[in-house]
Amino acid sequence: MIISSLIPVPFHKYNLFIIDRDGEPYVPMRPIVEAMGLDWKAQYRRIDEHRQRLTVVIMTTVAADGKQREMICIPHRKLFGWLATIQASRTKPEIRDQIILFQNECDDALWKYWTEGVVRNPRFNTLPNGTVTTPKGMPDLEVINGKPFIHSTVLAYNVNRHHYSLMRRIDRMELQGAFREKHIHYAPYRSAHNRLCNAYNLTREGMLLVLDSRFCSGMLGFHLDDFDQAFDWLESRLKNPLETATLTLQPYQASIR
Repeated sequence: MIISSLIPVPFHKYNLFIIDRDGEPYVPMRPIVEAMGLDWKAQYRRIDEHRQRLTVVIMTTVAADGKQREMICIPHRKLFGWLATIQASRTKPEIRDQIILFQNECDDALWKYWTEGVVRNPRFNTLPNGTVTTPKGMPDLEVINGKPFIHSTVLAYNVNRHHYSLMRRIDRMELQGAFREKHIHYAPYRSAHNRLCNAYNLTREGMLLVLDSRFCSGMLGFHLDDFDQAFDWLESRLKNPLETATLTLQPYQASIR
């Protein structure tokens, strides 16, 4: 007989547990059911009715009191399907709203899976941060937390201006704190001599504000359409998970004038 160890996992004010079984995490169901304020006997009957779908197993564990107990367990990946069946009105008040939100999200996710073929959780950004090489003729952009930015060194290079002049322009701009926080992010880089240099990542809106007529007057080879096309190209791919998967990101390398 194999005796499994319980691994505590925080859940609100309670300690719930998982059990490792051949490299896959399993969840003892009784502690979860009771922590939610549900009747274990009633939930046990429901779980047993769906034993095959939930992949129910019985594991022998050592409880907190040191005694061995058999526990009804399901794989962690099946827990969300079980939670979607819970009657929220029977759970404890402090977790009831979260259960309802979770169940609504499950409904939406299933609907998108069957009608659109792809579901993406907006809370998870699986794409790493880095530089995206855009099609020929467009400036390269940055992906930061799943959103497109242009680095100030790339901007200066493409508008034929010294980066120092661009940085001075940005630092002197009188911007509301909320706008700067959203659209102009501090993003220093290491020079060839390993010196830390000041720089920014800018959203499309931040870039357009910086590129006003006074700063851009007389610049050579400047085409605003090139920047708009680059942002449009990257934004369209970030909105489509299938196209997002085709993007190749590289570590940032500064282009300095």
